[in-house]
Amino acid sequence: MYHIKDDKRSKCSSELIYKALSDLMNKKNFDTIKITEVVQTAQVGRATFYRNFDHLEDVLYYKCNERFSTLYGYLIDYYKEERPIEYSFFITPFLKFWYKDSKIIEELMAAKRLKFLFDAFGALLLKGFEDIDIGDPLFEDNIDYYIALRSGIAINVLICWLQNKKNQTPEQISEVIYVQMSSTFSRDLFKPQ
Repeated sequence: MYHIKDDKRSKCSSELIYKALSDLMNKKNFDTIKITEVVQTAQVGRATFYRNFDHLEDVLYYKCNERFSTLYGYLIDYYKEERPIEYSFFITPFLKFWYKDSKIIEELMAAKRLKFLFDAFGALLLKGFEDIDIGDPLFEDNIDYYIALRSGIAINVLICWLQNKKNQTPEQISEVIYVQMSSTFSRDLFKPQ
């Protein structure tokens, strides 16, 4: 786990550590990187590392959570503007955000730490649900399924899109998702012949 204090010094050293890890990940596999290499590259003491993080993967977890926190603010601002409700209600701004800077997602993919993405996205959804009153007991009693469905779709689409080198715009991907979600393909696929 990470435990970064809310002060300028801790945040600065945490960013130096993340940048060092990121630079090392450009050169070698995450699982072969040692804390010693990271602190040497970051030019911080080993005690500084352990003051902020317990393990190397905590550095990625921290950065992932930080970016998803920024995403939450971005989505709030996005929907403050008058926008028509459309089929791309969520996926378009979600992908637009990651289109600009998907580095941490790509690093998590390379490090095989995708669970961090699902955890961070689930926390984002929970935070959003806390800010609104759904008023539906069925929804509230089954929120874990809603989060599993939404995070499964969003994160897996994001991963696929990045693996395809962002070869389509967020709007094009939104249209693909809409067509897939509204099609009868699955029903027809499993229909007895």
